[in-house]
Amino acid sequence: MIRQALFITALALAASTAAFAQFGAPKDILTAEAKLSRTAVAPGDVIKVAAVVSIKGKYHINSNAPRQDFLIPTKLALKAGEGVSLERVVYPKSHDITLGFSDEPLAVYEGEVVVGAMARVSESAAPGTIVATFELSYQGCDDKNCYPPQSIELPVEIVVADRTGEEINADVFGRVALTYDRAEEPDDEEKTSDDTAESDDVRVELETFLSHDKTYAGATINLIAVARAAEGHAVVSDRPNDERLVGARLSVASSDGIVPQESLFPDDSLARFPFSEEAIAVFADSVSVGVALVVPDDMSPGEYPIAVSFYYQTLDVEGENPPTNAIDTAYVVVAPKSEPAAPINVDRFADVDILVEVPDPAAEAEDEGVASALRESGLLLGLLLVFVGGLALNLTPCVYPLIPITVGYFGGQSEGSSARLAGMGALYVLGMSVTYSAIGVATSLSGGFFGALLQNPIALSIVALVLVALSLSMFGVYEFKLPDSWMSAAGGARTGMLGAGLMGLTMGIVAAPCIGPFVIGLAAYVGALGDPLHGFLLFFFLALGLGTPYFFLAIFSGKLKSLPRSGEWMEAVKHIFGFVLLGMALYFIEPLLPDSIAPYVLPGFMIVAALWLGIFDRAGMKSKGFAIFKYAFSALLLAVGVYLLVPSGGEKIEWTPYEDAAYETALEEGKPIIVDFYADWCLPCKELDAMTFSDPVVVEATADFATFKADVTQSGSEETERLVERFDVSGVPTVLIFDAAGEEVARITGFLPPKEFLERVARAR
Repeated sequence: MIRQALFITALALAASTAAFAQFGAPKDILTAEAKLSRTAVAPGDVIKVAAVVSIKGKYHINSNAPRQDFLIPTKLALKAGEGVSLERVVYPKSHDITLGFSDEPLAVYEGEVVVGAMARVSESAAPGTIVATFELSYQGCDDKNCYPPQSIELPVEIVVADRTGEEINADVFGRVALTYDRAEEPDDEEKTSDDTAESDDVRVELETFLSHDKTYAGATINLIAVARAAEGHAVVSDRPNDERLVGARLSVASSDGIVPQESLFPDDSLARFPFSEEAIAVFADSVSVGVALVVPDDMSPGEYPIAVSFYYQTLDVEGENPPTNAIDTAYVVVAPKSEPAAPINVDRFADVDILVEVPDPAAEAEDEGVASALRESGLLLGLLLVFVGGLALNLTPCVYPLIPITVGYFGGQSEGSSARLAGMGALYVLGMSVTYSAIGVATSLSGGFFGALLQNPIALSIVALVLVALSLSMFGVYEFKLPDSWMSAAGGARTGMLGAGLMGLTMGIVAAPCIGPFVIGLAAYVGALGDPLHGFLLFFFLALGLGTPYFFLAIFSGKLKSLPRSGEWMEAVKHIFGFVLLGMALYFIEPLLPDSIAPYVLPGFMIVAALWLGIFDRAGMKSKGFAIFKYAFSALLLAVGVYLLVPSGGEKIEWTPYEDAAYETALEEGKPIIVDFYADWCLPCKELDAMTFSDPVVVEATADFATFKADVTQSGSEETERLVERFDVSGVPTVLIFDAAGEEVARITGFLPPKEFLERVARAR
């Protein structure tokens, strides 16, 4: 009751506000014209009148019988016309919509509708022309406001002659459930098309079906109209073999520009009737007529009504029935090309000759990435592809910490035996592969956000603590190895096999922040595949590719002790690796720090590390060549730290925090849009900000775009989950580019240099 009261109040306020601000009410909510069914009419005879109403895209008008009694209905009336009387009016079928302020659906008209009427000319009317004026009164609304009631006059010229003229405008009147013989019956009650089935002896019921749940601008969708004849009736064929009979025809109309192609009728059959010596071509029981609908290239996403009319004549054992029509309305959903279209009503289309092959623009528009390549290849080729992709992931910065970890661990865990080192390295890589593939498969098959583990504060803290612990071993605080009792239980302390395997199990997570577009595509592919075994194999081989270089690094690290004079400079290298690990630990906890200090933590640490390595740490300085390297490295580290602390004065894209209201406003204004999904822990996101989004040419090229930043750092929030689901984001970075029609034209997953980014932006022009 409270919501209903609020609903009524909202409409009342909207109407009163509009009435007060009369000059602000739109005048072009709809256009309408009147059409006649005959070229002339005899005195005392009847003629059909149709008001063809075209309602603008974002508006609707109330139906003739709104569900709420306080809403103003649509009415067609005769305003003037001497010698003409209005017999009855038939209104089209209404369409239900639900607005945010109402639990109850509203019965409305949208798009193009036809209101039919039957007018009678007086028996005393003299031959000539009668100008009759019909009036259509209505109340227009959009999704936010209702406007004052308005009316439009529809004049027609009715020619009165000695005899009734020819039938005209059959395509229009084929959409109106109105028959001449019905006009002979007195009826003071106005009807809708829904009411006529009961009162008009309708002999055919019409129902429409679409081939897909959605389509796209510039694409095609198939429609079938199924006409079911009443028991004992047969529908005359669209190619009648008797000139006395009226052939069936299908009329499809759209006021929004959707273009129907030629209707395709099935084969008819011959049937005999008592009143005819020859067999007659008919459709028995039911007939399914197909038509392909072509969507304009510039059509915006939305739901569009399609008026369908089946004009027919039926036969029964008693003879021929007068021609009439059955009508229905289909609603075509036009969606962005990023949304996949799904086939529907498959059983309905099974017995219908193919109309047109309906392409899937969403699949055609897919990035030429790993998912597309895997679909086109077999399992073996796919495994090889992801193995090579894993090798390539070693070029991303998030795997760099694995280098000092590997060197430090294996450098102190072997006596130099190649066989032992190879075995330990294999177990290390195997452990890494198991962990990485398990995380990847679990994430993708659950439909989750890939890398979401690293958005959890507890996980971030654990990873940071592990990195700090590893760094302490690099500084000589302790030697990193498992307890001797554990090693003995595993088969001997000297081999360290169990330690290598367990060490590898913990390493896969370190590479997760730099998953890149390859792994995002693989995660999406595995998630769609729904096969855990297949998914595990793909991620396992991806992780093998990632870990293979560390197999050889493990062997090399174990041999370092046998190199001449390796001790002193190797200690210095371990110190450098220790600072790298501490820096990575700070990087992982940076999202948990207050915004006021977070930007200064890593640069400050880099400056401190550079000064310590260059001034206070004397390890390795006895070697002249290594001393030069160490000073150069410290100077570079110092320069980068100072540079990061200096405020940037250059131009960059001005981002607005993502909000639904701002995004919808940009869509309504017809602006091209860029939405950047980022996370604080995402290194490629920061690369995009520093190198691509600050490029002067990129800044200039995107000046007229609406640019939004969507922060998905915290996966636990409802807002993050909603955004990820709405835009189908699998990982970060993800940058979505939309054109002025709101259609996604590019999806970027990973770092992209300015030149390539500009190529994607150009698609939105």
